[in-house]
Amino acid sequence: TLLNENHKNSKETLEKVAETMSEELSILDVDIEHVDHRVKHLYSLWQKLKKHNYDISKIYDVIALRLIVKDVTTCYQALGIIHSLYKPVPGRFKDYIATPKENGYKTIHTTVFYNSKIYEIQIRSFDMNSVAEYGIAAHWAYKNGEKNSSSNSNLNWLKSLEFSNDNIEEFYNETKENLFNDEIIVYSPKGEVFILP
Repeated sequence: TLLNENHKNSKETLEKVAETMSEELSILDVDIEHVDHRVKHLYSLWQKLKKHNYDISKIYDVIALRLIVKDVTTCYQALGIIHSLYKPVPGRFKDYIATPKENGYKTIHTTVFYNSKIYEIQIRSFDMNSVAEYGIAAHWAYKNGEKNSSSNSNLNWLKSLEFSNDNIEEFYNETKENLFNDEIIVYSPKGEVFILP
């Protein structure tokens, strides 16, 4: 019921908020490549409800906006402007760019008050979006200049690989080397992340 109500009421509202936010950011010289919005899927909502003892008031990302920008610097620039335009919800900020998830997910998450409603806003680059939407294989293809191709063609290189149970370890090592052969990710004892050539 909650999702149905949100979907009906929020689609138009989200489109208006996305348009307004996009205009405000472009006035302040932030290049937004794409603005997207969504109402949380039923299964995702159910999983979150379980975590919060089925208290819907503790779930802030039923409706969300996603800003796709050109690079990391623009992600932080957009964040600063959004926080100056809209009141951020205390304790609802996560910087997965500075500290990515183990699966490679990078995005800034913040939650703001806008017109008496609460919205989650995700800010990421096209590169980050390819990992979030299509996984590590899409990131590999993106790094090789296929940013505008479909997700299926992004995964074509996987179809060309053949392996049997006998050489699974060799396959794993070769695949691991090919995915990020131009980057080494190093963590310092204090948890800082360094990406080296």
